Amino acid sequence: MRRVDVMSKSATLVTMISIVYALIDMKLIFLAPILTISIPYRFLKDKEDNKYVKNRKTLNNLFLFNLIVFIGVCAVTNRISSDIFEIIANILITFVYFRVLCAIEKKKMEVYSNPKKVYDKITKKIDALEMMYKQTEELMKNSENEKSRNSMEAKLTTIKYKIDELKRQASVIEQQIKSKNNKNDVN
Repeated sequence: MRRVDVMSKSATLVTMISIVYALIDMKLIFLAPILTISIPYRFLKDKEDNKYVKNRKTLNNLFLFNLIVFIGVCAVTNRISSDIFEIIANILITFVYFRVLCAIEKKKMEVYSNPKKVYDKITKKIDALEMMYKQTEELMKNSENEKSRNSMEAKLTTIKYKIDELKRQASVIEQQIKSKNNKNDVN
């Protein structure tokens, strides 16, 4: 299965928005971001897996270059048409989308590169689910009709399954943390 990364999502979004604009207004000018961002990115990106940061910088620079050029042309010519404004808006929207995805990905990488943080998050989820389990159990005991008891029993089964699964994950991560600490102690 092919991994869809932030850059591919962003390049695809700028392409889709450009095509939609071009089809709606029937103007080829709206295809400019495809020609100035998507296609150059496909040719400039490094195909190696370990060049992810370089590729992200390449796409970031293409977005910034295009924004500067389109805004610069408007400033130099001292006029802006609605078409150019829509192209700038397209590029700006996609650039913001790209930066938000990058920030989310960075946050995920920070969390998942530290097994202790992941373990803490899983532990919090387990605690919340166990509290929910107890509350649902109480509600089931106090329930007056059979239908609601059966519904709550099904909910309890689901919650119990999630708790057990998270506990298995937590134990695996706990072992990783212990082995990492043991390696650090040896060094």
